[in-house]
Amino acid sequence: MKMQPIKNESQYDLALAEIDRLWGSEPDTPSGDKLDSWLVLVEKYEEAHHPIAPLEATRHG
Repeated sequence: MKMQPIKNESQYDLALAEIDRLWGSEPDTPSGDKLDSWLVLVEKYEEAHHPIAPLEATRHG
């Protein structure tokens, strides 16, 4: 998969599959660097499209 910003759920799913494929790659190798980059892209997409509410906001009085 070509590395690019994730813009929709289909690309998100493909990026997660790529992370799964690369998981366990040694740091400071081409595969390890690619894994790190995919993790950053997925994190940014999740922050925008799958936010997790802070714990305080989920508590009921």
